[in-house]
Amino acid sequence: MSALDIQKMSVQDRLEMMEAIWESFSYEQIDIDSPDWHQNILEKRKQKLESANAEFVTIETLKEYR
Repeated sequence: MSALDIQKMSVQDRLEMMEAIWESFSYEQIDIDSPDWHQNILEKRKQKLESANAEFVTIETLKEYR
């Protein structure tokens, strides 16, 4: 199945396919290392939290950024 075939599917069908794929991972023992950039982002976020410089927004405010 190509990306073009997938793109022709309805949104609902694509979401159901993604859900099935994610669920399939739960049946396997997969050991994937996170990339270094991911660890860097987590460390920066932790520093913001610890220094009280983190900014929190409501889900409603977040939706306004769309």
